[in-house]
Amino acid sequence: MTPLAHLALVTLLWLIPNYREAHVRHWRVQHWVVTVDTHRFTGDKTCQLVNGPIDYRRHALVFHFPVRADTSNAIYRVDAGMPRTSQSDLVDLAKLGFSLYAPSLDNPSAGLVRIPTMRLQGASLVWIQPHTGKYPIRFTIAGFAAAMDTARTAGCTEESFDA
Repeated sequence: MTPLAHLALVTLLWLIPNYREAHVRHWRVQHWVVTVDTHRFTGDKTCQLVNGPIDYRRHALVFHFPVRADTSNAIYRVDAGMPRTSQSDLVDLAKLGFSLYAPSLDNPSAGLVRIPTMRLQGASLVWIQPHTGKYPIRFTIAGFAAAMDTARTAGCTEESFDA
């Protein structure tokens, strides 16, 4: 191959965009970021709904604390409602498909607090006390319903959030 032909080939390859397996789209809806990855060949979608340390999975919002934090006995309050223990949601979470099995007996929570969305209808704030003696932390969940509507409009199903 002559140097000129080689240069032409390299230039041509540089101009042709790389094939990407997925087409990724992002939307900002109030405090939430909706991300939809659409596989170009199969059309399958993988969706994420995130608001800082909060994400959506299986009809629940998952609040992330440091992985070393044991949040097994966390207490939460939705807006100005009554305090509720995260332990009281275990049966509902199991029905939603969350495992009650913990990979670590030292810290079974791994720093996560899961709250079923049925407890969060119309709410804008969640306060979580990760464990006794810690100051409650405020999380803004306002706009969650609008973000979920955006995700559904983009073709997201419940299964696409678990992929």
